[in-house]
Amino acid sequence: MPGFWRLAGSPLKISMNCLSSVVGYNLGAVAGYLLPRLRSSRSGTAAVPCCIVLLLLAPSIAASSASSLCSQQVNEPARDQRYAVMSTVLKRGFLFVQVDVAKVVIRFGERTAEVLRQAVQGRAPSEQLDDKVAEAAMDSRDALVELTFERDIALTRFIDEARRSTERVWKAGVINRKAYETIRQLLPFWYGSLRGRGIKKDDRMCYQIRGDELRTVYVGRDGKVFLNQVNEGDSSCLAVLGGYFVKGSDFRKGLIDSLFRPGASDSPETRTH
Repeated sequence: MPGFWRLAGSPLKISMNCLSSVVGYNLGAVAGYLLPRLRSSRSGTAAVPCCIVLLLLAPSIAASSASSLCSQQVNEPARDQRYAVMSTVLKRGFLFVQVDVAKVVIRFGERTAEVLRQAVQGRAPSEQLDDKVAEAAMDSRDALVELTFERDIALTRFIDEARRSTERVWKAGVINRKAYETIRQLLPFWYGSLRGRGIKKDDRMCYQIRGDELRTVYVGRDGKVFLNQVNEGDSSCLAVLGGYFVKGSDFRKGLIDSLFRPGASDSPETRTH
């Protein structure tokens, strides 16, 4: 995943390859990386206190902004902009019954919304139409995604599923192998703050895509922010949206079918899912 990440609310911008573990607020790992380099730099001891203050303050600054993303910006899209909304519930078989695992709602901005409306207007669902809708959705650079977990999930299983999803996106030709390998390796670091806790029912994960910038926020059911991360680069956005819309995705059919539900072309104020 090329580019840089930064903690939201802070001007700090550091190469992902250097300090990927900080996205889980692993301050010990970050300090272990930075301090030896700062001591050997020309700025010397003067840089060390500044670095420590930044590391201590950044999580609290970012947490406030992150909570706002999931509770306001995702749930209350701008009223002056027409959105296209897709939603579905992921189900899994358990003891011969289907149980809800997660609910996803994706809101697309005005440009993508218009493409989607024109694609489905007056047409019946078909494989060719599904491909057209999926392509438009994956190409969007103005989207808000909210994933709400309906069951507890072990972190190892969650990461395994994320890796399989990213592999599908790579094999579909949406991202290259280097991006896939980078994401695969960094997933445990990104979600390191959930180690020992895992995914809990009613936790939420939000993605905000604006241009080539992807912001990822994970908020626990009690409002605690576990992850607040920004990635820059086209591969980041494609990996996320591709995970929902490439062939073989567990979400693809439900999301695309939701466009054909009654009221799907209405404004956000009147639409229900």
